[in-house]
Amino acid sequence: LRTTKDLQLVYKREPDATERSPKMWVDADFCPDYGDWADNYRSTTAWLAITNGTAISWNSVRQQRLAQSSTESEYYAAAEAVKEAARIRALHHDLGYRTGPITVYEDNQSCIKQAENPCDREAQKHIELRAHYLREQVHANKVKMIYVSTGEQIADGLSKNLPRLDFEKHRKSMGLILSL
Repeated sequence: LRTTKDLQLVYKREPDATERSPKMWVDADFCPDYGDWADNYRSTTAWLAITNGTAISWNSVRQQRLAQSSTESEYYAAAEAVKEAARIRALHHDLGYRTGPITVYEDNQSCIKQAENPCDREAQKHIELRAHYLREQVHANKVKMIYVSTGEQIADGLSKNLPRLDFEKHRKSMGLILSL
């Protein structure tokens, strides 16, 4: 925290904007090699909502469920991000803004495929039902899943330890800048 005390989020105003659709960046760190014996195998969920180039909401937390694969871990993380996207969409609606489908940037192609097309139901039976809210939102065209390479995944800075240059790049993408 000592190295970030001079950083701030700067929100930009777009006075003529009638439509605002936040962009969600979501990532999961499957079975990280840190933690204690009780939670060492639980993945970390990280998501970040960005509007007008600045973070408006974010979260980084250990998953309550034990995921059996990186795809499942990413699916749980994306489901949590989409729940937040629904809250942000409702807030924007209350403020009088129109929102199109919210774009969710995901770096796991299998997760995207499962959200868009449940092709192998047998392989997905172990995924908790409430996580399928993600699929429901994708099929209702309220969410659009887009693949982004791992190197461009902004939420990586919230889910795992990164080399300094990568971390600083993602931090800048979140809208954190040096205060004057």
